[in-house]
Amino acid sequence: MEIGWIQVITIVGANLLMILTSLGITITLWVHANKRMDDMAKMVHDEMKDFHGRLCVIESKRHGKAE
Repeated sequence: MEIGWIQVITIVGANLLMILTSLGITITLWVHANKRMDDMAKMVHDEMKDFHGRLCVIESKRHGKAE
């Protein structure tokens, strides 16, 4: 049984294409997930700042009533 060069090139080319496709998908998903994580971190930071501001208002009202 003899394997022709066309078969070898086809098998190697298909495997190379599969590896490149997998790499491309992985990079795309990583970039997308990284961007979403940055957006979520900014949202959490903004919410923390807002919560701190509301907490300061509550505390100042509480201390204002006690005095």
